[in-house]
Amino acid sequence: MMLKKPSLFIALFMICMTFLGLTQAIVLNKRQIAYCDFDPPPGDIVNGRFTWQELSNKETQVVGMFTSGFEDPDIKNYKFILKDSNGKTKYDLTKSISSKIQIIKPGTSPYEECFENDFMNPDDVIGLTFIVKCQDKEIGKALIKSG
Repeated sequence: MMLKKPSLFIALFMICMTFLGLTQAIVLNKRQIAYCDFDPPPGDIVNGRFTWQELSNKETQVVGMFTSGFEDPDIKNYKFILKDSNGKTKYDLTKSISSKIQIIKPGTSPYEECFENDFMNPDDVIGLTFIVKCQDKEIGKALIKSG
C-alpha cells in the first residue's frame, strides 16, 4: 500500500511539472525579438548587428555592435536613425548610441540600452530600416526583421 502512494505522488508531480514547463515556454515565446544585420552590399561600408528584445511588459533591451565601417574617429559625426518604408524618421537613436559607444577602428564598442515599451518595443521596429550616416552621407542600412 505504501508503494502505491509515492508512485501516485510522483506521477502527479511529473504531470504538474510538465504542465508548468509548457505554460512557461508559451509565455517566453510571446516575447518578441527583432534584429538587423549590416552586411555591406556594394556602396555600404558598415558591418554589424543590432537586436531588440522585450525583457518584460515594461522594457525592451537594444544591443548591438558595428564591426567595420567607422573610419571617422569622432562619434559626433555619425547619425543612427530608424525610418519607415516612406523614408519618414520614426526613431532617432543618435543621442543614445553616441553617448554609449566608442569608436575602435574599424568598428565600435558594444551598445546596450533599455527603453520603456511605451517608447519602443520589437513590434514597433520590425519593418523599419536602420540607417547609419557619417557627416550626412549614408554608410550603411539594414532592414529590421522579426527574430
